[in-house]
Amino acid sequence: MRIGDQLELVAKLKGQKDKAARQAEVRSLMQDLGIEASYAKYPRQMSGGQKQRAAIARAFIGNPQLILADEPTASLDPDRGQEIAQLICKEVKSKNKSAIMVTHDRSILPYVDTIYELTHGTLTKLES
Repeated sequence: MRIGDQLELVAKLKGQKDKAARQAEVRSLMQDLGIEASYAKYPRQMSGGQKQRAAIARAFIGNPQLILADEPTASLDPDRGQEIAQLICKEVKSKNKSAIMVTHDRSILPYVDTIYELTHGTLTKLES
């Protein structure tokens, strides 16, 4: 199934009944994530970074109140990683949501409100 079709299916399952509205939401989100050209591609035709951004698009479809992101910038170049962190931050702030991101990428820490570090099995809240 093509990526655009997958995202439209997720939107439909989340309650978006109008097909034109689903397509518009999916295309807008894919454009925000820089993968609009991948709409008609199959996953095997996409790079790791494009697949990562498609996964983020799936997380945003349906307007969830909590976004769980495990290594959201792992397969991305540094610039695209910053863009994705900014996009998650914008989504959280503008729509009064929450996000939990697990990452090794310290460059995205400026986009978060609270930081916890796991070291040798101990979880510690870091001072911001």
